[in-house]
Amino acid sequence: MRIGWDLTTLCMPTTGIGRYTRETLYATARARPDWEFVAVSFAGGEGTARLRASIGELPPNVEHRHIKVPGARFLRRAISSAPVPTLEAVTGRVDAFVDSEWFHPRQAGGKRVSIVYDLGPLLHPEWVDEQTRRFHLRTLDSLKHRADRIVCISEATASDVVRELGVDRERISIVYPGVDEAFFDAAPVPPAILGGAPYVLAVGTLNERKNLGVLIDAFAVVAKRNREARLVIVGSPDRDAERIRQRIREQGIEARTTLLGFVGDDELPGIVAGASGLVFPSLFEGYGMPVVEAMAARTPVLASSDPSIDEAAGGAAVRFDPGDAPRLAEALAKVLRSDSERSRLILAGMAFAETRHWAATGVAFAAALEQTLAV
Repeated sequence: MRIGWDLTTLCMPTTGIGRYTRETLYATARARPDWEFVAVSFAGGEGTARLRASIGELPPNVEHRHIKVPGARFLRRAISSAPVPTLEAVTGRVDAFVDSEWFHPRQAGGKRVSIVYDLGPLLHPEWVDEQTRRFHLRTLDSLKHRADRIVCISEATASDVVRELGVDRERISIVYPGVDEAFFDAAPVPPAILGGAPYVLAVGTLNERKNLGVLIDAFAVVAKRNREARLVIVGSPDRDAERIRQRIREQGIEARTTLLGFVGDDELPGIVAGASGLVFPSLFEGYGMPVVEAMAARTPVLASSDPSIDEAAGGAAVRFDPGDAPRLAEALAKVLRSDSERSRLILAGMAFAETRHWAATGVAFAAALEQTLAV
């Protein structure tokens, strides 16, 4: 069996989508060592450098074909929109191709599997710019016609796909994200800038969807009672970065807050493991990978009660209304002061995280491919 797989997301700044794409490919290849995989990617110089930094060691049954070319975005778009089959010119013959929103050309033969992470641009257009929204809507519109099977990263996303796109549930498989072994093995490595002070951690881009304003308001309350605690936010700057900085200034916690920006895969597990608690206040997610990663790293988790995070929380996190800063402040203060509450959350989180190894993701994705190929 020969499977094609688009890895173009690794040419962009690393997010949960990029990690899911990479780790799921590798785990699926390890689950089926008798299959051949051909991974493809397109990028210019900057994207190629990002890919080289994040691709890691390929399993022996994965071949990688990377095309370094100026204007790669336009080339991908031209190939994807061509009215004739163009995939095989890039991958050769494949029995199935796992596409992405960034590269989904017609193919002469074989099956097509599409991964859907969430329908945020469709359900919440206010969180993305118009150009990004139009791009996502075009690819989502073609989804039910081009894909033989759709893989969703959660039941919540699957329900959205059925309701909003009219896809039959029988065509959808759920394949949960995994947790890197580095989180299970992580030793606490707090940011040196904190000088050993305890800290509360948030992981997420500086975007309205991540709802960091509620966390900032809640932490400002906690900070008045707890003179040592600091707030650390890990995440790339995004469209709402200045608004978040302004919120920090208004609450008077600039000296108590550190914006670390993007943190690489090699550093993040230690920072997560060193935190007194991880707060995930997001308003909407496809899943919520940082929640389970923190549990694996033995860090207590407080997560928004939005249903889109239910499957990542697994009953092992303190949940709170994402609009209720006072409630979050109470819950956070309790986690920081109560050893018994921390122990309860740590034990429950570790048990749940053990069900989310990438190896299980690979087995599940291989099963989805086999189901697709059998039809």
